[in-house]
Amino acid sequence: MSMLVRQDSLATDSLVHLAAKLDLGPLQEPSAVPFSFETIGWPILGGLVLLGILIVGFLKVRAYRKNAYRRSALAELERVVSGQSPLVHSLVLLKRTAMHAYGRDQVGNMYGKAWYMFLDKKAQGVQFASIYDRIERLVYQEEQPDEQVRKAIISNTKKWIRDHDAS
Repeated sequence: MSMLVRQDSLATDSLVHLAAKLDLGPLQEPSAVPFSFETIGWPILGGLVLLGILIVGFLKVRAYRKNAYRRSALAELERVVSGQSPLVHSLVLLKRTAMHAYGRDQVGNMYGKAWYMFLDKKAQGVQFASIYDRIERLVYQEEQPDEQVRKAIISNTKKWIRDHDAS
């Protein structure tokens, strides 16, 4: 076995010496492969990217238009906040916004405690049912609530308009 290993090392050594004696010159590298967009994959990829951008843009525009009623209601609510409109107008905005989102048939005939519970159920973090008595006195007896209740009505209205689930 040692004879075989020795014979292999001699053969390797002789090849190294033989290659060293040869003058092969410098290595010849191939020319660089040019990069171009001439293959069919690039136009297909470009078309898919463009299609994706168009679809995302279409969905954004559709969502923006779909939520126009929310922006309009929030702009009207700012008139209530600034004192240009009475506080009771915020409740009218709620009803109108809910009718737009859920339809007149479902929302139009709701009133009282059931109406405020419906509002609480359709948006997280809204609590109209807890101030139901004060709202009723505002609507039917024209009794102006204190500042804390006024802020609660306005903040709940704003949150409901912004966050209600319109599905």
